[in-house]
Amino acid sequence: MGFFDAIKSIGRAITGGGAKVHVDIGQATVNQPIQVRVKVQVADADIDISNVYLLVQAHEEVRIDNNGLTLSLGERVRDLLADGYINGITHRYQTADFRVNISGPTTLKANESYTFDGTVQLPAGARPSYNGQTCDHVWTIQAGLDAFGNDPDSGWINFIVR
Repeated sequence: MGFFDAIKSIGRAITGGGAKVHVDIGQATVNQPIQVRVKVQVADADIDISNVYLLVQAHEEVRIDNNGLTLSLGERVRDLLADGYINGITHRYQTADFRVNISGPTTLKANESYTFDGTVQLPAGARPSYNGQTCDHVWTIQAGLDAFGNDPDSGWINFIVR
């Protein structure tokens, strides 16, 4: 490996650019295992990983617009609303946050594609997804490779739980 190859390798580790990661999720139902497939396309250098993982989160978000606020809040808040400093209030409450490892340590070879299958079990008492007029319950998932530097990952993807 030459000097510039070493620099590129360090750059990939810092940015997580050593691989492209994609996650496909099957039908998600409360109290049922969810089938998940992680697809990985490795860039131009081998990657040593300690595992392939999934991060799963859910949150409830409540929104109150200006009309609902002006009826019940004090004078100062009404002034802020009237002057346009506040467009409403949003509150987010996390209802789930967990990690699932779906594969152990391995070396992913340069320019190769890999598929990892796993299952996710939602926690007891998990709530389904919903979109209401003032409140939503949203589930998200992210697949990642536990690697040196910044983990390559899929980014957060919303999914529906029934």
